[in-house]
Amino acid sequence: MRILERGTNQVFSDIELFLTMDEALELSGRLEGLISNPKAHHFHLETEGRELIISMYSEKNINEFDERSKELILKGR
Repeated sequence: MRILERGTNQVFSDIELFLTMDEALELSGRLEGLISNPKAHHFHLETEGRELIISMYSEKNINEFDERSKELILKGR
């Protein structure tokens, strides 16, 4: 797992998410969709002016990510 705050280019080792039931259900459904169609490789979950971007990476799709994302995925920094 890699966690990046793109605005500050800061890498985190852990975060906390506080979700409503509706948000958790939407996240769950979107994750199931991503798992069944990994070619999509990411989705955006937006609510109340906040955004969570979830990406799924593998050796097969690593080249679909930008250079900053690849550095984080491959080198952890």
